Amino acid sequence: KAIPLIGRLLKGAQPNSSRTMKAATPEDKDLVLKLLVETFNDNPALNWMIRPGEGRSRRMRHFSAYAYRYARVRNGVWISDNRKAFLFAFRSDFQPFDLLTLLLWLRLGITSLRIGRIPELLRRERYRRRQRPEFPYVYVWFMGALPDSDRAAFELKSGIFEYAQSLQMNVYLETSVARNKHVFERAGFETYHHLAAKNGSPDFWFLRSKSGPSK
Repeated sequence: KAIPLIGRLLKGAQPNSSRTMKAATPEDKDLVLKLLVETFNDNPALNWMIRPGEGRSRRMRHFSAYAYRYARVRNGVWISDNRKAFLFAFRSDFQPFDLLTLLLWLRLGITSLRIGRIPELLRRERYRRRQRPEFPYVYVWFMGALPDSDRAAFELKSGIFEYAQSLQMNVYLETSVARNKHVFERAGFETYHHLAAKNGSPDFWFLRSKSGPSK
C-alpha cells in the first residue's frame, strides 16, 4: 500500500548526497499521476470533497489531472531520483493563467466533486490563502512516496529546502492529517495556524519552515 511521503521522513536514515530531486518532464506525467492517486487515495481532505461510490477511481484521476496541470504550468512537478516519490511545490509569486487548467477544474467540479460542498470548499480555500504570507514563498501542495521508496522522502525534503534557500524564501504547506503535523514539525517545520473542522470538513494545520522570513 502506498503512503504519504511525510510518514517516511523520520526513519533515521540519511539521504544519499549523490541523489537529488529532479524536475519532472512531460514523459513523467503518467508516473506522477499514478503516484498521486496511490498515495492520496485515503487523504481526509480529498475524501471530503471527492464523490464516493462507483466511479471514484475515475474521479480521482480527474483530480490528479487537474493537480498535475496546475503544478506543471508553475514549474512545480518534481520526482525523486529513484522515481518512487513525487512533489508538487512552486513559487507563490509565479501564477500564470492557463486555459487547460481552468477547463480541468471545471471538469473536476462538474463530474467529480460533491456539488453541495463546493461553496464550503471555495470558502475554505480563500481562508487558507489569507493565512499565507504576502511576500513570496515556496508552497508545497502535494507529496507522496511508495512504501519501497527508500531515501526518496529525505531526498525531496532536502531538495525543496535547498530550492527555497536558493531563492531566499520560506517553505509553506498545509496538512489535514494530525499525525503528519507532528512529523513535519520534527522535520524542520513549525505550525503557525490551525483551521478547525466544521460541518464535516477536515482540520487543516498550517506550517512553515523554521528558517527564513516569517509572517
